[in-house]
Amino acid sequence: ESFLAREMGILSEADFDRFKRLLAQIPLKASIEGIVAHKILTMMRSDKKVRDGKLRFVLPVAIGRTKVFQDIEPEKIAYSLHHIRSQGWPQLP
Repeated sequence: ESFLAREMGILSEADFDRFKRLLAQIPLKASIEGIVAHKILTMMRSDKKVRDGKLRFVLPVAIGRTKVFQDIEPEKIAYSLHHIRSQGWPQLP
């Protein structure tokens, strides 16, 4: 979500970098290899986050602050998924 928020211009680069550093400290074993963005978007449209046919996201706008957004361009969501899949999760240096 922080990558999407940064791409939308609602999260500062400094806060995004802080999120990345914090996530790098958590030993995540998750992988999204092989996941196709359009399939995820299709599944998300039937999720509980959909209201009146619109996808809703709770995104960070600053450290410790979030806001609900809807009508996010599907291309931005797909781009975020592609980025995470290609770059992987943040790792400690």
